[in-house]
Amino acid sequence: MKTVIDFIGPYLNRCQNEKRLSKDTVKAYRLDLYQYRDYLCEMKMKSLKPKQVTKRMIQEYIMYLNEKFAAKTVKRKIASLRGFFSYLEDEDLFDINPFLRLHLRIKEPRTLPRVMNLDDIDKILRAVYANRIELSYDTFEQGRGHLADFIHYRDVLVIEMLFASGVRVQELCNIKKDDIDFVNYTIKILGKGDKERKVYFGNSAVLAALAKYMQHKKIVGFDSDYLFVNKFGQKLSPQAVRNLVTKYTHIAGIDKNVTPHVFRHTFATLLLEEGVDVKFIQEFLGHSSISTTQIYLHISEQKGREILAQKHPRSKLQIMCD
Repeated sequence: MKTVIDFIGPYLNRCQNEKRLSKDTVKAYRLDLYQYRDYLCEMKMKSLKPKQVTKRMIQEYIMYLNEKFAAKTVKRKIASLRGFFSYLEDEDLFDINPFLRLHLRIKEPRTLPRVMNLDDIDKILRAVYANRIELSYDTFEQGRGHLADFIHYRDVLVIEMLFASGVRVQELCNIKKDDIDFVNYTIKILGKGDKERKVYFGNSAVLAALAKYMQHKKIVGFDSDYLFVNKFGQKLSPQAVRNLVTKYTHIAGIDKNVTPHVFRHTFATLLLEEGVDVKFIQEFLGHSSISTTQIYLHISEQKGREILAQKHPRSKLQIMCD
């Protein structure tokens, strides 16, 4: 009879070809299940059959994960394993699915998203706009001057788009030219779970950056279907965007760990502070549940307390208890 490990490949194939899950989702499942495979090998259970898996074995694996990873990561890995075991159950490989008798409550520490203020954004924008690559005349004659201009305007647009739209870094890299509606100033975004939504980019500065970038992309002869490409004309990677954000944060002199996702948090928080309804922000961010978006309410409440502490007229009255 086949082992538990033998069924990992067929399950991933089903996720990709039958359930048509996104590449990123299948990649995450593969990472988590291969880790479970390695654990079984490490524990000398390589030949473990599905019917031999017990509730206690699952609990021991969860304890193993808790020693290595944060609570949020552990919950994701357990969810991947639970899905795999549901597949084994559907294939009639269990008498009783051990997960059915397992009640888990992994408490995550409550942390508020890291955000920037408008002054931080201003410094980063100034840094990327001012950072022009200086090239010699000979280099320009070899065609590299146009490439330098292309990279400059690409970097400008990446930063502008992160702040303007609040998209995830993977979503940014997946934008194609055909996804852009220049009439209504919208971009079609394919988010988590292959859910489509539209983001807006009608700000004049963003439009100008987009026009400059598209112009120089054409000059250097890059004809990729993807909007953002690297210096070789290939699709820009999420890691390249992270490196780009780190670079300009450093140039701006900001002593914070700024990532593309911090731009997303900042986008949501500043909109909320401007009075935008949380339901609209939920739609902009592509959250399936408004409870996910409501975490930004706590940040706004914190800002509200700071404002009242500093601006409330009671602070002008010099009467207090002895």
